[in-house]
Amino acid sequence: MHAPPAVSFCLKPSPWPQRLLLLWLLLAWGVQLLWWQWSGGAVWGPVLGAVFSLLAAGLAWAQARRLPVGDLVWDGGLWQLNRQPDGSEDSAAALTVVLDLQWALLLRWPAASGRSAVVWLWVQRAWAPERWHGLRCAVYSRAALGPLDRPPLS
Repeated sequence: MHAPPAVSFCLKPSPWPQRLLLLWLLLAWGVQLLWWQWSGGAVWGPVLGAVFSLLAAGLAWAQARRLPVGDLVWDGGLWQLNRQPDGSEDSAAALTVVLDLQWALLLRWPAASGRSAVVWLWVQRAWAPERWHGLRCAVYSRAALGPLDRPPLS
């Protein structure tokens, strides 16, 4: 098995996270409407469900508007996130794929020491189609094993 090649991928603003959240909210409200219909007119359960789904969608919408812009770089063992316009840099050993739509990925960047917030990354194939395969290989691979990480020979 070969290690994935080093790859750099540019993160850009995208309307797709907000569109997916709007679709999720419409589906949730459809469920709330069916719940209200089948509950025989009981109002409190469906109304509370609709309010909580709206609050959750609002929080997710605010997070989606703050998705980082910059460069995501894999060097074969470590991920780098170079944010623009402030130029800050973070490093991580691994990313977590949360959503894979084949044409886009939602990635979870682990919280850095001293930070409690997780960073979400939205990546689309259209931004760099020639680098998409390399990025997907890197995201789904493990970091190269160092001498201390290798299992003992038996």
